[in-house]
Amino acid sequence: MKIALVHDQLTQYGGAERVLDVLHEMYPDAPIYTTLYLRDKLPEQYKSWDIRTSYLDKLPLIRNHHRLRTLLFPFAIRSLNLKQFDLIISDTQGVSKGVKKLRHQKHISYVHTVPWVIWGIKKSKGRLLTKFLGKKWDYKTAQNPDVLLANSKTTQARIANFYNRDAIVVYPPVEIKKLRSALSAELSQDLKEKMENIEEYYVFVGRLEGYKGELEFARAFTLLQKTLIIIGKGKNEELLQDFSPYVILINTLATSDSDDQKALIISKAKGLVNGSIEDFGINMVEALALGVPVIALGKAGATEIVNDGETGVFFQNLTTEEITEAIKKAESISFSKSKLMKASDRFDKKTFKD
Repeated sequence: MKIALVHDQLTQYGGAERVLDVLHEMYPDAPIYTTLYLRDKLPEQYKSWDIRTSYLDKLPLIRNHHRLRTLLFPFAIRSLNLKQFDLIISDTQGVSKGVKKLRHQKHISYVHTVPWVIWGIKKSKGRLLTKFLGKKWDYKTAQNPDVLLANSKTTQARIANFYNRDAIVVYPPVEIKKLRSALSAELSQDLKEKMENIEEYYVFVGRLEGYKGELEFARAFTLLQKTLIIIGKGKNEELLQDFSPYVILINTLATSDSDDQKALIISKAKGLVNGSIEDFGINMVEALALGVPVIALGKAGATEIVNDGETGVFFQNLTTEEITEAIKKAESISFSKSKLMKASDRFDKKTFKD
């Protein structure tokens, strides 16, 4: 059987790319088709993979113009020629479920999320016509795959609501053994210096674009006079760089090459904090796998990962007041490390592969 993997775009390394890593591990001979591949943004091993791109990859102006290339992605994905394959496996946050397929081909699409902006899940100032056309295109292309897989019950419900289709929940793969084996490593010298004299801390991991709540957490921990280590990159880096003595920004761990360093920092934290409405939330699973409780916004994906009062604490609104109360509540609970670690087992990579 000839198999092709399809991925929306390779322009950054995040949760969707970690799923692609495992799909490539399962089917190493399958070429990866994508709209755009920014080689310097992805781990080194990608350079040895068979990655085939659309015409967008050959247009320098498009490669460097985020908004323009986003508008062209639906056309680019339809331009990919996969006629020679029997099975197409796409993993998508938007467009790759819309890849062309012939009648004899089968298409399994792993859906990380439905596009938040066009379906009104996330408020946006986008043009009404763009949203209207986007909904029509997204709905139509969601009917193409033979099987839809959802990364969570939250995504499954959205697929039913917006696409009027059933989906099977298959939680994303978390490399739990690899994660725990990283604990035998040592922190790099620069991180040792950055964390010198810090005995107790909480940790935040994610893109610093505002929607994950990093600024609200920074305010809350400053008010509590407790240390928060923020691991991430994004537009709010400058704001967080000198926010207060209680906020430590680490913006050098953005690739898979630094996973062991990130795991070491998380493993020694009193808790991991998360403030966004996640479709799933791999960082929360990683924290549990390392025996660290999660303090999170108690909505969507977090409710499938964390058991309030047993493996973490929920708050319902992203405000300084509710975050500080949740931290105080977490500190009053004696969490069982073995119970925290056991709670992550159902998300292990082997389960995903099976």
